[in-house]
Amino acid sequence: MKIALKPLYYLGIEHPDSAIKWIKTYVKEKNDNDYYTSKQGRTWITNHLKDKHELITRIFKEIDFEDNAEDIR
Repeated sequence: MKIALKPLYYLGIEHPDSAIKWIKTYVKEKNDNDYYTSKQGRTWITNHLKDKHELITRIFKEIDFEDNAEDIR
């Protein structure tokens, strides 16, 4: 999940509710660019992602820590 959240962090999305909302806006069966979310992915995002606030918060803190550690070097 860290790999998926890292781009959101760099877009300035650091609050779990904002991240979840952003992710849910891109859940599609199909769009103009032939991008789609699998049925299993849609189900997980719809039913289980909302319960991952603490995990998302911890991941954003890890990314922030790593990013700041790079600045010190």
